[in-house]
Amino acid sequence: MVKPILCYGSQIWGNEYSPAIEFVHNMFCKKLLHVRKTTNTCMVLGECGRLPLCITYFTNCIRYWCKLLTMTSDRYPRQCYIMLKSIDDAGRICWATKVKSILFTYGFGYVWISQEIGDCDMFINVFRNRLIDCFTQNWHDTVSNSSRCHHYSHFKTLLNIERYLIIEMPAKHKIAYAKFRCSNHKLQVETGRHLNITFQNRVCNVCSQININMTFVDCEYHAFFHCTKYTSIRNQFLFNWYNSGTDLNNFYDLLSTNDFETIRKLAVYIFYLMNSIKD
Repeated sequence: MVKPILCYGSQIWGNEYSPAIEFVHNMFCKKLLHVRKTTNTCMVLGECGRLPLCITYFTNCIRYWCKLLTMTSDRYPRQCYIMLKSIDDAGRICWATKVKSILFTYGFGYVWISQEIGDCDMFINVFRNRLIDCFTQNWHDTVSNSSRCHHYSHFKTLLNIERYLIIEMPAKHKIAYAKFRCSNHKLQVETGRHLNITFQNRVCNVCSQININMTFVDCEYHAFFHCTKYTSIRNQFLFNWYNSGTDLNNFYDLLSTNDFETIRKLAVYIFYLMNSIKD
């Protein structure tokens, strides 16, 4: 319902990136997950399995351009396009200029030069897949290079919708699960970022006082498996069914699982864990 409204008329205006449209799309996804407005967009799109809407409105615009190319010269839209093409050839910026820019940006400059497309449906399919490939790669690069995705980049490797969003379980568990995965919590790894504390110094005060010769970064992994503050919750809601290892790879394996029953159990544990983190 939201996407058709946002992309209405994009055959005309969809020849350039629209920050306003993308902002609405991103905020909708954040509200769906019940995470903060400041949450990394790459995390939110990753959880929802969403690509930028520019893929849709760029494709709509190029499809309309293809339609213009196949019109007979007596059609008014075709005559308008010929006029716009001549304006672009003269070095002035117009609608046709921005269409040309899209085509050259994504490796289809030869199509603009020839002004021929052959099979329209086949070309649009190839064009859209090229956009998907490019923006998927951009998403991977953003996740890999973001300091806020320190753990996220290891357990979220595919741009697809997460199973916990589509299986049947209490909404409060889904919300807690989403917030934990997207670093919407009060752990030092997140609060220390806002205070410009270096990653290594965002330590867990509870565990560092118990083991004075060691420092423990107060991150999602530490809270999930090791922090003594949450031992009772862990024993009650995690170790009553989980009996494998507690290293980083086990943490990543759990958060990347597709098993519905495991996800439900994890969501229950994380719900109580997140409630304790707030205290």
